[in-house]
Amino acid sequence: MLLLNKKFDSKTWKTKPLKRKYFVRNIVKKQIAIGKTKEEIEKLFGMENNLVENSRWSYYIYRDFWNKSKDYVLALYFEDGKVARTEIECRYKQKFRVLV
Repeated sequence: MLLLNKKFDSKTWKTKPLKRKYFVRNIVKKQIAIGKTKEEIEKLFGMENNLVENSRWSYYIYRDFWNKSKDYVLALYFEDGKVARTEIECRYKQKFRVLV
């Protein structure tokens, strides 16, 4: 899995989805999303390539080059209207596996 640790840039995240893999570790490690409301997350990350569920939003990061049925996403889990935790997840055949 090729995920780098480049400093998060909101504009690049929103306008160049193929570059998201460079920022995702920084987002999790620095807890950039923790404590933010859904409105703040929408402003910071945008809504493109985002799967919205009740208490979980997931942003597409990239598809595995060698295994085309494996996608990586940044998952944001909300509690009481704010992000409580973030995880990098691997979606393989409609199932999720936590990576970080």
